[in-house]
Amino acid sequence: EVQEIPFMLKDLKTTLKKASSNELQVELSAGQLSWLKKELKEELKHHLLSLSLMLSSLFLLVFDKELKFIAAGLFSLGLLRILYR
Repeated sequence: EVQEIPFMLKDLKTTLKKASSNELQVELSAGQLSWLKKELKEELKHHLLSLSLMLSSLFLLVFDKELKFIAAGLFSLGLLRILYR
């Protein structure tokens, strides 16, 4: 392990050079890409549903001011979905 330290330092130096000159590249496998796609889709689905609840509460208020308690409930539900996920 002690003999590998110079090689590790050289690799670290090379990586830092590439990162500072914006030449650092990351390669992802097909499995990693599919996992990332699935996770992003799930997160976006969750946030879009919450956002739609919040926007529907605003449209409900514009439609009829008497429905303010229902609108407040929808807005709160959307906000809670975002905060407690």
